Amino acid sequence: MKPIEKINALRRMVAVIATLALATGCSSTNRQGYNYYSGGNTPVVVSPAPPPAPETPPTGLAGSQFQNNPANKAAGAAPPISGQSTGAGTGGPVTITQLNQLTANPDATALAGEPVNLQGEGVQQVVGDHVLVVGPDDGSPVIYVISAQPVVSLAPGDAVNMKGTVRAVPKNLSNLGLDQTSSQALQGQVIYVEAAEITPANQ
Repeated sequence: MKPIEKINALRRMVAVIATLALATGCSSTNRQGYNYYSGGNTPVVVSPAPPPAPETPPTGLAGSQFQNNPANKAAGAAPPISGQSTGAGTGGPVTITQLNQLTANPDATALAGEPVNLQGEGVQQVVGDHVLVVGPDDGSPVIYVISAQPVVSLAPGDAVNMKGTVRAVPKNLSNLGLDQTSSQALQGQVIYVEAAEITPANQ
């Protein structure tokens, strides 16, 4: 055989051996889930694919449908988070416009701080210079009103409009700065109306 033919035959043999080595090379997976390919001189490590990200539950109507989906329930999907709480009130003050809201409340002290806007209420008594007793003349409960302005121009039987705030009667009545007669009239009362404005109802 000529030298050139030997060289060509040797090249073909090397190519066949290389092809067989690649064809017979196999991959194996270790216990940690990494794949080792042994087709070359140096093993190639291929890390496993990361797990898919968990599905974020939607909100609103879509969230309700998501939560009620049997597939999501079986998969233990988290319930949607709503941006609104259910059954929550406004939390703001409620203006009292009826006298019985003050006189018929079993926990009257809870009304302290609430605004008052009463219209056409009858004056039953004028106590001192700054205290009125307001309510119906049929023997129903009445409410005491303390005015910052003198009320001597009013008389029993007058109808008045008033705006103010509900206050709890303090244990020490002297803190109200009233005369002795007015302080004695307030004894036993739980709340009173601190009137910022009192006007005759006919005006």
